[in-house]
Amino acid sequence: TFAMMVFQRRRIKRSYKSLAVARNSYL
Repeated sequence: TFAMMVFQRRRIKRSYKSLAVARNSYL
């Protein structure tokens, strides 16, 4: 379960980063 939690956390972090990049490109 710990590995799954870390993986999920990493996934959220990556999606957040991609969202920030999209926002920058939009602006």
